[in-house]
Amino acid sequence: LIGLRPSHIDKVEDWKQLLANIELLAAHNPNKITIRTPIIPGYTNTQTGYDTIIGVMLTNGIKSIEILPYNPYSENYYKAMGIKYPLEGTQLPSKEEIIRIKGVFTSAGINAEIVA
Repeated sequence: LIGLRPSHIDKVEDWKQLLANIELLAAHNPNKITIRTPIIPGYTNTQTGYDTIIGVMLTNGIKSIEILPYNPYSENYYKAMGIKYPLEGTQLPSKEEIIRIKGVFTSAGINAEIVA
């Protein structure tokens, strides 16, 4: 969720609570925590977002992240429920872009895996 465009910030009710939960969990055993973040073009794929995630992770001793490339298959579920898909027209990030994003995290000393 970290890294959303300003127009989407209101979707998260309480950032302070989210960060407090991460801090609480990391205080017990940061090595057992893996952050998972979707890469959605136009939403979560910003350098500011990556830097924010890295900062939170390093501050709390968390060293593992799973990168989830955007998957458009959820659009079928929305259609089946008769709901307009909010990400309609969103393109898949290229393999090169996902590898580049992985490098952003690994260069910060974080173990990054791409989860398809």
